[in-house]
Order: sequence, then structure tokens, then C-alpha cells
Amino acid sequence: MTRRTDAASATASPDAHPRPTQGGPDDSLLLSVLLSRMDQGVRLDAPDGRPLRWNAAYERMFPELSPALRDGTAGPGHGGVEAGEDGEDAALRRRPDGRRYRCDRHDFPDGSRLSLWSEVSDPAAEGRNAQLSDLLERMDQGVIMVDADMKVLAINRRLLDLYDVPHDLFPDPRYEDYIRFSAGRGEYGPGDPEEHVRRKLALARRDDVPIYEHVRPGRGVVEVRTRRLPGGGFVKTYTDITARKRAEAELARKSEMLRQTLENIGQGIALLDADLRIVTYNRKLLDLLGIPEEMAARLPTLEDISRFQLGTRQILLPPDAPDFGDDVEAQVRYLMERLGRPERELTYARPQADGRFIEVHIVPLPDGGQVRTYTDITDRLIADEAVRQSREILKGVIDAIPALIDVRDRERRLQLVNRHYRDTYGIEPGDLEDGATPVAGGGSSAERLDRLVIETGRGIPFFEESHPDTEGRRRHWLTTKMPLTDEGGEVSHIVTVALDITARKRAEEELARKSALLQAVLESIGQGLSAFDDELRLVAWNRRFLELLGFPPEYGAVGRPFADFVRFNVDRGSYGPGDPEEQVRARVELAMQPVPTGSSACCPTAG
Repeated sequence: MTRRTDAASATASPDAHPRPTQGGPDDSLLLSVLLSRMDQGVRLDAPDGRPLRWNAAYERMFPELSPALRDGTAGPGHGGVEAGEDGEDAALRRRPDGRRYRCDRHDFPDGSRLSLWSEVSDPAAEGRNAQLSDLLERMDQGVIMVDADMKVLAINRRLLDLYDVPHDLFPDPRYEDYIRFSAGRGEYGPGDPEEHVRRKLALARRDDVPIYEHVRPGRGVVEVRTRRLPGGGFVKTYTDITARKRAEAELARKSEMLRQTLENIGQGIALLDADLRIVTYNRKLLDLLGIPEEMAARLPTLEDISRFQLGTRQILLPPDAPDFGDDVEAQVRYLMERLGRPERELTYARPQADGRFIEVHIVPLPDGGQVRTYTDITDRLIADEAVRQSREILKGVIDAIPALIDVRDRERRLQLVNRHYRDTYGIEPGDLEDGATPVAGGGSSAERLDRLVIETGRGIPFFEESHPDTEGRRRHWLTTKMPLTDEGGEVSHIVTVALDITARKRAEEELARKSALLQAVLESIGQGLSAFDDELRLVAWNRRFLELLGFPPEYGAVGRPFADFVRFNVDRGSYGPGDPEEQVRARVELAMQPVPTGSSACCPTAG
């Protein structure tokens, strides 16, 4: 592929100071100008092979000969090229770096020789380059390839767009051009941009960090990966991981909330994966099951825990279990076969060797894992009085909960309701004892959902419903249903819990009414009004605002960025000549500045 020589390279070529020839001064100057403007490499040799004249294009093709050409020590030949098979007068020659040149020679009667060199394209290489270019443009990552001299060999649009670099800003770019551009926009923080350029270039020439995260001021986070090239230079990839970092921060926050919740629950809790290996647990679990912390830290399997407890004689097998003697492995297999993987929710009481009883509740998960809760129920099982008191306490707690709670059997007969339920629907405690089956609220929809719980054995997630109370007032409820199972795993009862959200629904209706009223007030004002939030997104406006500033009606939309209004004005020339994106950026940055104390401005404008 030939390259055009510009005026700068022509001036710096050796033909600006030609070696002495037989022609006059004017002929020599004309020949120098012609040679400097040729795309072909030209070299004229004396009969003994010494170079008499050459142009800049020839030096670019054979840079290793440049010093010898300039100091007059160059001999015959053209350096590290190999002759092709096309003959001596029109030979294809290949350099060690893979580039191919065609040489056309002309011999003169006096023995001198004129050689004309042209770069020959390689169709296969061009095809590969086209495929590589297409691949780069299709990548979601930004990519840049830089050689050992810090010259940019390739860069894709994704990288330019990621850093808001105009595509045609640098015709013949070097790596420092992009660094300087980014430093000038504050990408590397405060300080002298040139100092940032020197620092980044020094890192690039040395062993730059293979992977690091570039936190862009106010623009998110980019992951930068660097791969050094064998001949010097490097390839960098840039991936926008802003969404991922936000998700990680949110996940860390929720994980900490979960940890705090688990540690403040009075039950031992363990989350097991599909292999029945513990992945999450709380300290109460270790206390109840007598598991050492170092063992729990290794995240043992359920089988490992059973083996440990049986081996240390912390737990006992059920009375009806076979006598395995001291065969711990047989005891482990017996427990795992009976209780390792129940098909549905299961609750059972397990005796401990120290006389305690631990209630184990198992909830199978869709992915094959489990949630297991462990509760010390020793006191409840020791005496009937303790059980009765516990039930009374539970009843008191349920009665104190400001929600409707009812328990129905498979025929939907009410078995238990709490005080809030009784007060809402006028049910007396004796109504249930007399065998009455009052049905309050929900109607056929509630009956259908209860049947669904019985048939599937699964609970119903929270949903909203509304129906009148005994006084005819419409109430809104956030309701959920869950099954209770018997020892055989069959659904025996349906528990319904409904939270009263009437006040919230009324507040939402009132908010909608006031919002409509606010909009009506804004529209009645003769002035144009607009308000933007701290992210410069439109939150309130009136039609007069759009009309006065000449914005299209569709620009009146909640959440529309302030930059859209500025860009609209830029497109119609409201700010005069200049770079459009620079005008948008400058006005957005001005709008982001805090309003000084005592200022009369209430919000940014797009005018």
C-alpha cells in the first residue's frame, strides 16, 4: 500500500540537499521536488553500485540504510530484501517484516542504474486486516493497539465513544494524544495535564498494571486490561463495568443486611446448596449443634455434620432405628436416607444426647438446595404446662400483630383467627367453638387461592386485594397464603396473613390528586416554569415553558435530561458558532454548579 508524502516529509527528505550531479542548479532543484513528491521509492546508483540520489519514500521503505545513505558510506544493494521469482527487471521482493515491494530497474549505457520501488498489497493480509477491523468494531469493549514507539496502530469506535473522543480528532494519532485529551477533561483527576501525560507514558513504556479499574470522575468505572506485545508496545481493552460495580455494592449491602438479620435470629439457620454443602449459617447454629468454628469455616456437607455429631455422641438415633452398634457410617447412611432430601417441607424433633430436643424444619429449594432451621424446643416438650404457656404466648403475639391472620382446614372452615381479624369482621371467639364457619372477605377469589395452596402444597406470594369490612368501608389488603403440612407431608391447613394497606392506598390516591392539582396550578401561571432534580432531569414544567423557549411538546416528559434541551438549542444555533458537543458540555457543567447562597435562581434553564 503506498503512502502519500506530505510537504513536511518532502522538506526533510535527502533530496532537499542532493548529491552533486551533471545538471545545472535549476534542473537539480526541479528533480529534487519531483522525487520528494513521488509515492514510489527512487534510487539512482553509479556504475560501481554506490547510491547517487534517492528520495524520502525510499528511506521509509529501507530505514536501516538511512544512516549509511546520509553519511555516504552506503554500498550496492538494498538491505534485507529477498528476490522474488519474477525475474531481475521486475522482481517482487519481500522484506523480513513481511512487507512486499516491486522493483522496476532501468540500466543506462554508462552502467548506472535507476531502481523504482512500489509497495505491493497482500490480498490475504488485507482480507485478514478487514476481518480484524470488523471484529474490533463489533466488540462491546474498547480496544487500542500501540507499538513500541507509542504510535496507535488500531483503535475501535467503542473506545472513542466510551471516552467521548471525536472519531476524526487525530488523523495520525499517537498514544499521548489520547492521554492528553482525556487529562484535559479531568479523566485522571486534578493536576497539570502534561504531568498526567508524562506519568501515563512512563507506565506504558514499563510494565503497566495488567488489570486495574479506572474510576472516572462522575462518569462511572472502566476496567482496563493490558497485554504486552512481543515486539514492544501493548494492547489495552476497556470495559465499562459501572453497572457491575453498582450491582456489587448493592449485593454487598444486602449481604451485610442478611448477615445482621441471621445473627439476630434466635434460631440456628443453614443454607445448603444442591450438594447439601453449607454455604451460609449463623452463630446460633454452631451453638445448637455443637459444631466447632474451624469445621464450619470449611463449609462442611450435611453428611459431614451428621458424622461429626454421631461420632462425638451429641445426637441419638430415633427409638425405632435399627441397632447399628458403633458403626458410625451405617448410622450416617440411615439418617441421610430418611431425612437427607425430603421431597417437601418437613419438621421433626431430634433428641440430643444431653437431654435437649432440637426441632428441625427443612424447606427444599427448586435448585436442589435446602434451608434448615434449628430450634431448641426442650422446654416445650418437657411439660404440658410449658407447651400450654408457649401456645398462649404465641396466641398473644398473633393477637398483637396488626394484621389479619386466619387458619382454615382443607374444607376452608376457620380454625383460628387473631384479634385483629375478629375486630374487623365482627367474629366472636365462641363462633369458632360452636362449629360455625363464617367466611369474611375475598369471596370466590380467596376460595380459589386456598384450593391452589392445597393442590400444589406451595404458598401464594404477597398480592393486593380489597373488600368491605362489616361497616361497609372498602379496605385494601396485602395478602399472602402459606400451607401447613401434617406428618405425612399433606397440606392440612391454610394460613392467610393480610396487612392493612388502606392508609397507603389512600395516600397514593391523595398524592395523585395533589400532583394533578399542582400541574393545573403550573398551567395557570402565565410564566414559563421548569424544575430539574440534582441529576438535571426534568421533574416539573408547564406548557408555557415549552412555548416560550420553542421546545417541541414531546420535550415535556418527566426524566428528560437537561442536556436534551441544550442540544436542541445548539442544533438550531441559539449559542452561535462552535463545537456542538463542547457547547452542550459547557452548559451542562454550568448548570451542575451549586446555586450561590442568596441567589434568586430556582432551577437551571435550557435557554
